[in-house]
Amino acid sequence: MYLKFFLKVLVVLFSLVTAFTFVNGQGFPKKEGSEKNKYVKPGRVVPNEYIFKLKSGIRSERIRELVPNSAIISIEEITEDTYKVTYKSDPGIERLRSVSTKSGIVEYVQHNLVYKSN
Repeated sequence: MYLKFFLKVLVVLFSLVTAFTFVNGQGFPKKEGSEKNKYVKPGRVVPNEYIFKLKSGIRSERIRELVPNSAIISIEEITEDTYKVTYKSDPGIERLRSVSTKSGIVEYVQHNLVYKSN
């Protein structure tokens, strides 16, 4: 009798922990601006490379118009509307975010980060 009760309690606790982990892990979107001050470890950022997600239907060549005095070496398509852009010299993430917001054609821009598999 006590064993049945104990097993039921374990099942309920396991279900609650699993549900809590799911909701906190991915259930809610991040707060606006939480990425702004996010610390990126040195060596994880690929120098002079950024990932741009353009609004639907915008051509990749429009990226060149964002910072006209920064030379772009290449624009490579990652997925539809998402591109890896390599600059000759780094314009800086804050500047890119500022001009991207004003342009109205960019959903987001971020550093190109190096990921390692364990």
